[in-house]
Parts: sequence; structure tokens; C-alpha cells
Amino acid sequence: MKYIMNSLGIEIPPFILHRRVKVSRKSNEIALQAMDLDGTPATIFSSVSCGDIEFTKEPFIIKPPVNDIITLNFFGHYNEPPLNLQVHKDLSERYYDLKYNPLTGIWIIEDKGPSVEFFHVAKRQLTELQKIPTEISKTKPPISVPSGGFSVYPKSNCPHYSSQVTLGVLQKVPTACQANTCTTCNDKTENWLCMSCGNTYCSRYINGDAKKHFKECGHAVSISFSDLSIWCYSCNDYITHENLKSFVDTLSATKFS
Repeated sequence: MKYIMNSLGIEIPPFILHRRVKVSRKSNEIALQAMDLDGTPATIFSSVSCGDIEFTKEPFIIKPPVNDIITLNFFGHYNEPPLNLQVHKDLSERYYDLKYNPLTGIWIIEDKGPSVEFFHVAKRQLTELQKIPTEISKTKPPISVPSGGFSVYPKSNCPHYSSQVTLGVLQKVPTACQANTCTTCNDKTENWLCMSCGNTYCSRYINGDAKKHFKECGHAVSISFSDLSIWCYSCNDYITHENLKSFVDTLSATKFS
């Protein structure tokens, strides 16, 4: 690509990591929520700090705030250093766009004020087989019929996996698969591995601890020990991506070796 771009006389722009955070400030608390550029809530920060107090659970509610400087700590997928965010003193909702250059290690903060433009993500169009006839939808609850029968068609454009999946969890896959034990209830029948923290939780058909974990911690992406499928709770759908293949291959090698 470098030779092609050079021949075309087009400069290759440097890769810049884009993040966005919404800060809601009241008289006695500061609420902080990370999100994708389309407005979808995202797990971007491993923790945030205000003064000497560290907060590790989402949503991050700082009450009462020690000062107006909040330290944002990242998961480090791009070796991002912690970032000190100076929160505006106005009692309002404000958005901050964060831009990071991995080559320089420098963050740039843009205060976008109380309103910001979000990218619109087009929804997938239903095929004729997926559409529900009117006479059926009036009498029965809506159902989803995938094209080609009831096969699973994983979503290939999940916007959450890049910020949710921790590469270090890959090393935990063999041991976790062999143990196959829910961290919460010790069930050993149908479990999922959280691809953010590496803990194991049972499926919704057992005690639903995997979904409870998502609601409590915001960790949305998990892989099944049963059928090696990957589920995103934020998308509420099965997902697939080339960057996730190493998890599937490692789990397959462990399960079927």
C-alpha cells in the first residue's frame, strides 16, 4: 500500500485512536460514561481516579468529587498512558473527544460542549424471509426468522469488540476451558468466557451469570465453551471478526485436542 499511495501522490495519514466521553456534572457528583462515536456506550476505561480515590465499576459516579481533575486509565491495547481530564465547572452535560497517536504517545483533548455530532450506523435490512407477515404479527409476538432457515448468521460489523476484548485473556482460554466452572455458581455444564476479564460465567439457560456480569461490569463480549460461538450483549447478537479468530482457534484446539 505504501508503494501504491506513493505512486498516486497521496500521503498516508497517521493512525489516530478516537475516543469519546460524556461527563454529567451535578452539585455533588460527577458521572462519567465512555461511548463509541455513534453514541453506543462503550467500556474504554479500566478505572478512573479523582484525587486518591479510584473507581473501577461502571457507570463511574464520583461522589463527592475531590477536585475537577479526573484521571482516565485505559486497558492499554495501544499502550495508552493515563490521561488527566479537566472537567468543566459548569453544572451541565458535556462531551470530550480524545485523540491519541500511538507513535508519539500524546493525547489531545477536545471539549465539544453540551452537544456533539454522532455517526449514524445504518441498520441491517431484512430479507423477504426475515419479514413477518402482517396477519401473523397481529396475533403472535414478533419472531426473527433468519434467511436460509434457523441457522445463525453472526454479525460481522460489531462496533464493541475492539474496546471489549483484552488480548491477554487469550492465555487464559486453555485453563478456563478445561476447568469449565462458573465463577459465581460453580456450574460445569454450559459456560462462557468473558473476553474482557477472562472469568467464566454460566449461560442464560443455567443461572444467567454471564448476562449478570455484563450488567454489573459492562463486559459485553463472551465466547462459548459449548459451541465456540461469540456473543455481544451490547449488540444482542452473535458476532464474528477476523481479529477474534485466535480465540476460536485456541478454544477449538483445547476442546478437541
